[in-house]
Amino acid sequence: FFQAEDGIRDSSVTGVQTCALPICNIDKLLELNLPLYIGASRKRFLAEFSIPQDSTDPKDRDLATSVVTTFAALKNVWAVRVHDVESSFRAVKLIEKLES
Repeated sequence: FFQAEDGIRDSSVTGVQTCALPICNIDKLLELNLPLYIGASRKRFLAEFSIPQDSTDPKDRDLATSVVTTFAALKNVWAVRVHDVESSFRAVKLIEKLES
């Protein structure tokens, strides 16, 4: 279920997943032409990608969070919410440098 910043609710984006991760719906959400805010930092669905894998400590998901943040930045989302700002910032800057 998607709720836009201005309170518009749109259930038409429900069930459009093409993979098991919620972030996979980013293109469909961007089609709504609304500011997209990603709050995936340390979320449970990232545990599979934590170090060590399947760790229950949310801090072990920071690398996966940085990857999701960078992916979102490449898609030009409006904003992301992260716990470890420095790592996510550096990951995005590294990708920008590699692409230039």
